[in-house]
Amino acid sequence: QPTEEPETIEVPIAESPTSAETNPTKTDPPKPLILVVDDHKDIVWLMTQTLSDEYQVTQAFTGEEALQLVQQQTPNLIITDLMMPGINGLELIDQLKQDRFTKHIPLIIVSAKISEKEQTEGLQRGANAYLTKPFSPEVLHSVVDRLMRNQQELKDYFYSPESAYQVNDGQLVHQEDKAFIESVNDLVKQHIKEEGFGPDWIANELHIS
Repeated sequence: QPTEEPETIEVPIAESPTSAETNPTKTDPPKPLILVVDDHKDIVWLMTQTLSDEYQVTQAFTGEEALQLVQQQTPNLIITDLMMPGINGLELIDQLKQDRFTKHIPLIIVSAKISEKEQTEGLQRGANAYLTKPFSPEVLHSVVDRLMRNQQELKDYFYSPESAYQVNDGQLVHQEDKAFIESVNDLVKQHIKEEGFGPDWIANELHIS
């Protein structure tokens, strides 16, 4: 009887990982979120087209809808019309500015109300910029870029060591040092005529050993 030849099994050779697999590219940071609020869909569409290359844009067609969206996710900036059914633009701004969790959000008004009185009121209520309709997409984009840049610079400053310092009488002073100096000055003004007033007395009052 002829002997059976052993069955040959082919084992696939593992391919070496590609450079893309060994060095995965870093994911891009999420785009800043902008909320556009206007009851005219064509205006919302135009603003979305103008900004969507650099920003994530979410849309609301009433003030009530805008407030609901803000509760779901805080936008980095809000663009709003003034004349809308229900909650109008000024009322929307008032509610946002009264809430400590949304009062910091930059606001742009884009409205057909063009009088100086109406523009002044919008800015006094808390808007950072006021554009009139018909608006220039280029100008709108420029204003958005400026406000977003200012917001980022402010955030970077508060998280930096420099935020702990202030200029006082031409000198750069740490805020804690400034507070200490002010405390000493207050004590001197209030008690300089008292008997026993001196360095030891000040140290004792400030609990300095």
